[in-house]
Amino acid sequence: MEGKLLLLKIYEKRERILFFLLLLAAEVLGLTMISFLIYWCTQYEHGGYRGFTFEKKKSFSLHPFLMVLGLVYFYGHAALAYRVVPKVQKLILKIVHASLNFAAICCVSIGLSAVFRFHNSTGRSDFHSVHSWIGIITCTLFALQYVMGFLGFLFPKFPEKMRAFLLPIHQYVGQLVLILTAATVISGCQTMLPNTFSQESVLLIWIAILVVSFFAVVLYLVTSPRFKRTEQPSYSDAINQ
Repeated sequence: MEGKLLLLKIYEKRERILFFLLLLAAEVLGLTMISFLIYWCTQYEHGGYRGFTFEKKKSFSLHPFLMVLGLVYFYGHAALAYRVVPKVQKLILKIVHASLNFAAICCVSIGLSAVFRFHNSTGRSDFHSVHSWIGIITCTLFALQYVMGFLGFLFPKFPEKMRAFLLPIHQYVGQLVLILTAATVISGCQTMLPNTFSQESVLLIWIAILVVSFFAVVLYLVTSPRFKRTEQPSYSDAINQ
């Protein structure tokens, strides 16, 4: 019996080491992706301007930066919230999950506003590409997902049976948003590729590859049963014990 317990502990330790190695890989991919994106936004002209500003005719760079920061980096970390520290009361993890998603919503709101302002100031159409349509569908799903998740699972919380029914849907839509976000970024990079192959082309291709790689690791960590969290007693359960 003691031998089996020892083997189980060794297995669990090995699994946690593997998890944190994959998490480290995700962090490296995510930070590299953001660094490359900042470099692209500040070193190459978009609409005749470079860098970050809220001026209408110069605001385009805010759009790719904030959309990737929100829907890729923050949203990806929100998905990982339940895996990074599994032995924590679920309420705390829900608050962390909701906070990261709220940060993503703030980034997305400003990022969308920036591109709409830029288009309006330059006389361009808002929905003229596959990228724009996939993007708006992704943002709409993300917003609905956040509202349903907040009301249903955090405050005021739906009844237990309804939450049990909604949880698989919530998880599926969350993963779908990750996939749609990757598709949106890829199509956005394709849209911004210069007519002739250049250093900027290579940079945009690598940004797309990094986004896909980051999401691939995140999806594996989120969906793999081997990394599923162990349920901990809630605050109310602890009080009642």
